[in-house]
Amino acid sequence: MKTIVSIQYLRAAAALAVVIYHILQWRKGGFEEGRAGVDVFFVISGVIMWRISERRESRPGVFLWRRLTRVAPAYWFATLLLTAIALAWPAFLPKVRPGFTHVILSLAFIPHFDPLGLPFPLLAPGWTLSYEAAFYVVFAATLLTPRSSRAVWVTSALIAIVVAGFLLPDPAYILGANPMLLEFAAGVWLGKLSADGATPGQAWGWALLGAGVAILAITGVAGWRSELWRPLLWGAPATMIVGGALSLEAGGKIL
Repeated sequence: MKTIVSIQYLRAAAALAVVIYHILQWRKGGFEEGRAGVDVFFVISGVIMWRISERRESRPGVFLWRRLTRVAPAYWFATLLLTAIALAWPAFLPKVRPGFTHVILSLAFIPHFDPLGLPFPLLAPGWTLSYEAAFYVVFAATLLTPRSSRAVWVTSALIAIVVAGFLLPDPAYILGANPMLLEFAAGVWLGKLSADGATPGQAWGWALLGAGVAILAITGVAGWRSELWRPLLWGAPATMIVGGALSLEAGGKIL
């Protein structure tokens, strides 16, 4: 797959936003909107998965194996390192309690509650990988469907999981069966449009990019935050930003 330069730029910007958020999260008035970088990442993931599914990774087993070998090693290393530190120096990381089950579920990307009752793996930021893993499994299954209807199947499956999260008793919703999964579906459709050469023109690209950034800025200044409505408050502008960047690149406006 040809490198999508705009996606690389957005990945860097989203990663920087998340890092700044974590640096400032314990300070009053921190950069809360930096968390929206995760939403951008989810949309980007949908784009990338669609684009790579058009080459040799279109077989479910190959697809899952490549995702595992790309993502897991660094995450496993960091998780095991954190486990070793927590066991050797408990006072240094009092909130990290590496029980056997907690460690195994964390390494397996399985959502669960930690010993403190929080819905996080041992390496807390790894919660995003649990969402990614769920999306990868869904997407791999839909690789068995025709390309013409694949985006519909992916979207339908993710919607079904979200609906189940609302209908089933807790902890289904809080452990991942929630509307944030729809951000992957948004990315899939953007990926399809991009691959088919059907992205909007450059004017729309600038408009989408500018509007997405503006909406994130407005929600930040206004203090509009809601986990339930996060896919709308942050996911929608994230989709606009990614879609705008893809449109500009298609028109040769991104080097």
